[in-house]
Amino acid sequence: MTLQGFLPAFRFPAFALFSRLSAFIRPRPRRPLPPQDAEDRYAAWEEMLLTNPAAFASELGMQWMHTAYRRY
Repeated sequence: MTLQGFLPAFRFPAFALFSRLSAFIRPRPRRPLPPQDAEDRYAAWEEMLLTNPAAFASELGMQWMHTAYRRY
């Protein structure tokens, strides 16, 4: 049995301390929502390919593999 389970009164000072410190803790930044319609998705995909050469090469390789080795 843990100390918290044995003496639950130890939990409450920790909660009080955390509630005091939580005012100073910054919340995690939220990720932006993905584009909703097809035009925005295509624009975001195009921007990603143009700004990231590794992603462009990877996407080009994926398309080549799909056309060369696709199974129907």
